[in-house]
Amino acid sequence: MDVANNIFTEASETAYFHYPPFRNVSAPDIDTAVDRPTYAALNMFRISGGNPQCGPVAAVFSRKYIGSQVVTSPLDTGLFVGECGKGQEVGNLGECRCIKCTAWPESGGRRLGTVGQLNHLLLPFVSYYNATEAVVGRDYPAYNLARLATRLLSRQTYKPSSAGMTLTFLENTLGYFEMNPAVTIAYPAGIQMIIGMFDRLFGTPQGDALRSWCIAQGWPLAWAHNPIDSTFHTGPDPTGASFPPLADFSHGNEAANIRLLDPAVLPKIPEGHNNTDTPAFLAAAGVFAARWAFIAANISGTLNATERRGPMNAQWELLVAGTRTQPSTIRASVLAVEPVFYGACADSGCVGVRVADGHCICRM
Repeated sequence: MDVANNIFTEASETAYFHYPPFRNVSAPDIDTAVDRPTYAALNMFRISGGNPQCGPVAAVFSRKYIGSQVVTSPLDTGLFVGECGKGQEVGNLGECRCIKCTAWPESGGRRLGTVGQLNHLLLPFVSYYNATEAVVGRDYPAYNLARLATRLLSRQTYKPSSAGMTLTFLENTLGYFEMNPAVTIAYPAGIQMIIGMFDRLFGTPQGDALRSWCIAQGWPLAWAHNPIDSTFHTGPDPTGASFPPLADFSHGNEAANIRLLDPAVLPKIPEGHNNTDTPAFLAAAGVFAARWAFIAANISGTLNATERRGPMNAQWELLVAGTRTQPSTIRASVLAVEPVFYGACADSGCVGVRVADGHCICRM
């Protein structure tokens, strides 16, 4: 419950979703919050973690319970309110006038849709980013939709730049539909997996508590790390340091789709069946435990997000890639998984695809 972000999103939740206002937006209360939307995203970016603006813990929901009961907006409603909520024709992203506010016309009631009724949302989605036409030419709107489909169905979005698909800054940062489940999530069965943000919780007492919670609920726990230039170029903390948008809107690729299953949790839940009794698992668990102990002893959990980011970037690289003298076994182990992609697994309840061999990690 971030007071600054509550103030920012209050306008979209009342104006577009028509939720009743908080009694006191500067002092949010649980009774009001339980009737607010659950923010979710279709992971078309195939990024490993969630939006850091929404906190260091994210959940992967089960399609079994949500189905098509999802309310969808063609744009980021919070950004739209912040940059277009006063009748502007064009809004800013950083210092760039690049948001076409008239794309989502008020005359149409700025309708929301559901997953099965997206037709009237496609045109605003295309037009919203049309202000970047000068960067990629007149074919940009159709080009953007083609790339959207590629992101949804392909594993090629995040690959080395020679083989992958280079995204513009706006595509990479804002190119998504906002999707919010319009159904009560069954608990705990409606949650397939919990994701903890490595740079905030790994090696901390809060991380230990997260492990215990996942074991108690029977959820896999995956650790994720969003490289700064994979998704978020602007600081999630409105009072902290920020990373300005790139001037030319072009942007390299980043291997941001690696999640690491927690080896302290995996053997104690059904997803660990036949996945935790191999030499590769034991070796990776040892590397994992060593990094946890080092971070707990040497990197203070009281540092703010900006102070902790640099040291934790280096620790993630050691954990995943290792060094020339001490190569890590994580990437080739049962711990490294990528998000489930189209056609990867027969069971919709699987939580990841093992990077080493394409094996699906599923509940037994």
